[in-house]
Amino acid sequence: MNAATNDSELGDDNEQASTSTHIASTERDHTLQEENETGFPKGKTPRKRRLYGKQDKAFAEEEKKKLRFYEDIESKTRQNIMKVYNKFNEFQIQDRIKTKISFIIKKLKALEEKRSLDPVYIGLFGSTGAGKSSLLNAIVKKEFFLPVSGENACTACVTEVKKECRAKTYKAKIKLLTMQEWHRELEILIELCNCRDDNDESEDVEDDDDDDLDAVTIARKKIKTLYGESALKLSYNEIKRLKINFPKHCNRDVIALSENDEKSFCEKLRPYIKAGNYEEKTDKLWPLVKYVEVTIPDSDVLPEGVILLDIPGTGDANTERDAMWKKYINECSVIWIISSWERAMGKNSDLDILKESISALSGGMCSEIILVVTKSDDIKLEEFNRNQQHGKNQFTSINDAIIESNKTKKIKETKRITKMLKRKLPNYEIRDKTDLVYTVSAKAYWDKEKGRTTNLTAEETEIPELREYIRNICLRQKKKMIEEYVKECFGILAFIQIFSSEKNTQETDGNYSHLKTILGEQLKYLEERISKNFDEMEKPLSEGVADAEKSYKKNRKTVLCSITGSNQGFHKQLRAMCLNNGLHVSSIVRYDLNLTLAEPIYERINNSFRNKFRIDHETRSALKSDLTAFQTKIKEEIHNVLKAKREDKNTMHKQNVLNKMIDAIFVGIQRLITEEKEKIYKSLWISIQNDLKPKYKEAANIRGKDSCKQMQIILETATDTLSKNMFKNAKEAMKEEFSNLKGKIIQLLKTDISTTLELALCLHELDTFQLPDISEQYKEVEDIYSKLF
Repeated sequence: MNAATNDSELGDDNEQASTSTHIASTERDHTLQEENETGFPKGKTPRKRRLYGKQDKAFAEEEKKKLRFYEDIESKTRQNIMKVYNKFNEFQIQDRIKTKISFIIKKLKALEEKRSLDPVYIGLFGSTGAGKSSLLNAIVKKEFFLPVSGENACTACVTEVKKECRAKTYKAKIKLLTMQEWHRELEILIELCNCRDDNDESEDVEDDDDDDLDAVTIARKKIKTLYGESALKLSYNEIKRLKINFPKHCNRDVIALSENDEKSFCEKLRPYIKAGNYEEKTDKLWPLVKYVEVTIPDSDVLPEGVILLDIPGTGDANTERDAMWKKYINECSVIWIISSWERAMGKNSDLDILKESISALSGGMCSEIILVVTKSDDIKLEEFNRNQQHGKNQFTSINDAIIESNKTKKIKETKRITKMLKRKLPNYEIRDKTDLVYTVSAKAYWDKEKGRTTNLTAEETEIPELREYIRNICLRQKKKMIEEYVKECFGILAFIQIFSSEKNTQETDGNYSHLKTILGEQLKYLEERISKNFDEMEKPLSEGVADAEKSYKKNRKTVLCSITGSNQGFHKQLRAMCLNNGLHVSSIVRYDLNLTLAEPIYERINNSFRNKFRIDHETRSALKSDLTAFQTKIKEEIHNVLKAKREDKNTMHKQNVLNKMIDAIFVGIQRLITEEKEKIYKSLWISIQNDLKPKYKEAANIRGKDSCKQMQIILETATDTLSKNMFKNAKEAMKEEFSNLKGKIIQLLKTDISTTLELALCLHELDTFQLPDISEQYKEVEDIYSKLF
């Protein structure tokens, strides 16, 4: 046994439990974020910020020119913002205007800290054995970088891979569960290993492939990996006191690895991300790993600023790891659904992954989905010809057969994906894309790289095509983010410049009072418009509730029967689901009773929901159209008020500046909406889970003879009883979240625009006070703005 008693080794068991919200906001501390939030000492010129792509070998020369342009713009704009922020911070501002000026300082500080070059996340999302890790290795041109294992489950957690141009070594940051988080999981694992149905005479078999025993098998493996075989005979409290053999380089929170040699690094990394056999003689903490961040040195194929995510297809039974799984999926700008050639979109798990991806299109950051079919050259010429339809050409060349087979597969799978997207999101333009499906072969790619005989050229493996896809996504996203950042920065600097460029008389108070009245009226109208817009969700929500009330028994049965479909060990699977508040995850399947019960509502609302939050095309139902109308109206009223007083160059300049400041405010509003969208979308299944939580707990505590049957009865009775209100509660929870978003939008607009108008039009209060001179910084950013737009 590899454990010894030592209470102190496990840390404080009273540590605060992490929530999903906390995970979402604090878990990942990427280098770029750390740099931005460090801040700079007052009065010092900020150091030049490290950029992504000036020397990035992954880009062609023309692409590098674009990157240099974007990144020079970002760097110069940020440096000017930081200089202005330091100037305002150093000034002693009189109390009578401190409240007003603090508004400016707050805006500057936010822009100083803002990450204007957020990473681009591309998620590789597929079922067990689909070839995600093999594909990722080929993309980064490192054949055995991440462990691969054919058809067997290999990757034990979400693994992200990124490049740093200036890095000299391979690095990994392996984030572990806290002891509090692990002990919550351990309690469930012990329950799975120890509880028995009195009618179940069978013994658990460690290597049983039956998915009904999978959760028990994994539970036993995790405990034995960390504590040894004899730990299976101990109680939960006894195991808690056992020592886990952490390596010397582990601080019980994060394990840091660093190696100059790629092979040595991969060997060290492998035990933490591969769910291997516990008998292997090496320190293995994979049961404790929450996620892994891997950084590779300069590469000529992977752009810096792009993060590739190797995402297990089913998530994890551990609450914290599953929260990270969902968070990663929702962070992805692009999702690649990875499916092997012989079963492309043919398994239920693959269709479930497509459904999960469509949910990310609606409730997350995802804007594109593509299907990547792996092992595309895995065909036999004779068999292929025999399967050809009557009258089709018979091929003599294996290369020609593969090309024809790939062409046919692309047509077939494109139709299949398009059909589902059209049904789920009928107004979503992605269904009209022609490049929804890629057929790749990592094996043929490596054969070609190493000069071995292969049936495909490098281009025909489509690995180079996917790399080009990554570069194009990267360039588009960077351009968009830079434009938004510069727009915000120029708006605030142009606004500040008003203070130094003119003196005002008290007559402008009348302008402010008039505009404040108009602003109040327009905000009231906007609130009514948003309410009316969100009220349009009432119909699909109500239809979804009606569908859920009709189909909940069938949907419930789908989950419960799938879990209890075996004649041995199934009560443990069901208990695991109850212990985890309705979620059961194995290496190859994911059951979420809460989400399944909510699915009919999502089916009804998905298209309408996405249309509400779309920003690419403004439609009548889009929230952005209401905000744009309000934005235009406010600008018109400012123009009318200022023009009525006098029409000269100074007035036109002030109007132009106010317009840019308002544009900057609306960039922030859009960011708020994007952040809140996911919370609104998740509210349906979270509400259902909250209603069922007491019953899950009750069912999990059932012991003795026929415990499985009793657990089922509790869940069936609960859903029967609660169905009258449970789905209506979910509907009201989502409506409340919509209302909360409306309130945040109105309050933010009211505060920011009102303060902006007051500062711009009541400047007579500043006549006796000299504010910092920012004319130099303003001029530089003005030049940048004119080049970009």
